[in-house]
Amino acid sequence: LVSIDIKNETIKMVSFMRDSYTYMDQFDRYAKLNAACANGGPAYLVETIENDYKIEIDGYVMVDLDSFVQVIDILGGIRMDVPADYASYLSNKKYGQFPSGNNVLLDGKQALRFCQVRKFFESGDVSRVSNQRKVINAIINRCKGATLGEINAIADVILANVRTNVSQKTILSY
Repeated sequence: LVSIDIKNETIKMVSFMRDSYTYMDQFDRYAKLNAACANGGPAYLVETIENDYKIEIDGYVMVDLDSFVQVIDILGGIRMDVPADYASYLSNKKYGQFPSGNNVLLDGKQALRFCQVRKFFESGDVSRVSNQRKVINAIINRCKGATLGEINAIADVILANVRTNVSQKTILSY
């Protein structure tokens, strides 16, 4: 959940664990939170979170993983700290050697892998969410210095590949 405070120029994020159990009245059963989106779409996920947490969500924007990769590549990559043991875990025949070290430049596919893994970590989803937040913050910080051409290219990718109930005008205003 992202809250954008335009007046104070701040962004706050709250994460909901995908494996949290919740009651889904549409299906009259308990299930993991990620099942709300899988079975009822993003609007039903919003409804489920609103019911569980007694909050009001103004809208949703859901971007596919290919767009996530493209946005990072448009920005020329993002910089992350990648511990050697985590890089070793992410390295394999299919994806090749994953870079390690401080302030390593990751392309879109590498950044996606960096923030998807949960089984490597003892804390599982908690650590994965932490990595996702690091990547999102890196994207936001990189966008602050992006050229107009990069911003236009990102807007083209996002607007063409988004599921949302928010107007394009509102998205572009952010």
